[in-house]
Amino acid sequence: MKSSRLRCVVITTLLMAVGPLTAAQTSAGFTYQAFYSFIGDTDGAQPAAALVRDAHGNLYGTTQYAGDLAGCVVGSSTGCGTVFRIDPSGNYAVLYAFTGGTDGASPMAGLLRDAEGNLYGTTTSGGAGFGVVFMLDPMGNEHVLHTFNGADGDTPTAGLIMDSEGNLYGTTLGGGNLQCSRRGCGVVFKIDHSTGQESILYAFNGSDGRLPSADLIRDEAGNLYGTTFIGGANNYGVVFRVDPDGHETVLHDFTGGTDGARSTGALIRDDEGNLYGTTNYGGNVNECVNGADVGCGVVFKLDRNGIETVLYTFTGGSDGATPFAGVMRDHNGNLYGTTIAGGGFYGALCAGFGCGVVFKLDQTGQQTVLYTFEGGADGGNPFGGLIEDSNGKLYGAATLGGNFYVSQGWCATLGCGVVFEISACRTARCQGQFEKR
Repeated sequence: MKSSRLRCVVITTLLMAVGPLTAAQTSAGFTYQAFYSFIGDTDGAQPAAALVRDAHGNLYGTTQYAGDLAGCVVGSSTGCGTVFRIDPSGNYAVLYAFTGGTDGASPMAGLLRDAEGNLYGTTTSGGAGFGVVFMLDPMGNEHVLHTFNGADGDTPTAGLIMDSEGNLYGTTLGGGNLQCSRRGCGVVFKIDHSTGQESILYAFNGSDGRLPSADLIRDEAGNLYGTTFIGGANNYGVVFRVDPDGHETVLHDFTGGTDGARSTGALIRDDEGNLYGTTNYGGNVNECVNGADVGCGVVFKLDRNGIETVLYTFTGGSDGATPFAGVMRDHNGNLYGTTIAGGGFYGALCAGFGCGVVFKLDQTGQQTVLYTFEGGADGGNPFGGLIEDSNGKLYGAATLGGNFYVSQGWCATLGCGVVFEISACRTARCQGQFEKR
């Protein structure tokens, strides 16, 4: 990917409403609506992660920037980010605005919500400068659960998962083995529910992976699964498993060729133990429209024996390019996801490398583009994945685009992002409820 704009956003990610809008009918028979557009003020700006939904239909998420523009210690001109809620009527509320001090700054990951309504998340900076793990109670009070010191973890860009005992698990881009690099190669960590203590379950050394940036998943035996952006035998990242005793196994070492390269999306797991995920790059490195030297990414399946099958290879054209998030899966085995590039190539925001798409992949490998972002009021470049409700509607956030008529100069140029909804049609092509894993 040679776009300086997208490259800047990707590197930043890894290293560190305005009322309802008009719905647009998509060619696949799905209806798209951007129902909240960030203005980059107290409401936040540029959401980069998937949303979470409660039983009442409220959506919760984070923004990287804006919020408390005056009180933010780190980068006061852009703000330190927010935690927000949108109710089913489209009413928006900021639940917390980070100050960039001990409370953290710039959350890049989505949220985890427990049965009591507490929200858990991470910030990429703030605290001691290396990010924090936080909890936000239903009253909007923030509690810092852990402050990273650089050695025990550095720059968490992934969200958290929780086991049945309330223990939290996550990853950080750096920290751990400081002999691997000046800021470490990243860790898998646990925060004990009863003591509040953080412990490193595994520290990467580079040859086994480096820069884990995606959410973990956990199986019934307590094994944790994830991906790394680089590292491994070929330095194109790995799919890994960490067992309850802290032993890591590399399940797949990406070669950078047709099998894919550099994954930032969370994995999902089916009932047979197969893993599904995406890579940013790799695939067809010779004919990818966007950046022929690196490829436009793939959707892959990894069986229990570690054998990878590429389910789809992006071309970088109308089908999209560079899936940054993982995929979700319905009961019929269809996969759904987003790409941050490709799609349409029009307008100031999308002309160079596209603004991304929302896609569906059926069990035969046939891809359907559910929506192509135009980079205007509809948003563009969705770095986060998708969630669904009981009626089969999809929800997500586009990081850029949206409202350009704002006082913040950086939002006027790129847009501050939107929260969107895609309503499934009621025909045979839309059958199936999405699985929650």
